[in-house]
Amino acid sequence: MPSISQILRENRNRYGISLEEVAQRTYIKLPYLVALEEGRLDKLPAPVYIHGYIRQYAKLLGLDGNDLVRLYQEEISEVGRPIPVHSFDPTFEETLRPAQDQPHGQAQQVVMAAQKEAKEMRVSAERYADQVLGQLENDVSRALQIVRNGRLYIQSKRRKAE
Repeated sequence: MPSISQILRENRNRYGISLEEVAQRTYIKLPYLVALEEGRLDKLPAPVYIHGYIRQYAKLLGLDGNDLVRLYQEEISEVGRPIPVHSFDPTFEETLRPAQDQPHGQAQQVVMAAQKEAKEMRVSAERYADQVLGQLENDVSRALQIVRNGRLYIQSKRRKAE
């Protein structure tokens, strides 16, 4: 029976899609796709992510994602390989260290950072919207002035003709 890596690679090649294109269309990082296709499952993040990646990749290729997830689970159990719980990102362990030292943990840090970034983005969007609306107001004012000038010109011509 072919492995999940072989199934994904062969189907991708059948459609003539590059791994870079798969990454763009599925939003899966290229190193994860390479690891999936090369059978280096130990280089992938937590299983919940792997299951999602497999389903996305399968959907792109017109395959049944649930069947491939089951195949992945069988492959993991057959080789006795522990289910990976680390990240492909080498800094993953470094991001966990501060969580052990701080009372609120990493999750709260992530939430706070996301809230701060969202606020900065909102402020930036508001500034941009204000600039765009100001420019639009100027453009409309100029257009109205042109219309007024045209109307005055026509009225003056009409008066001269009478």
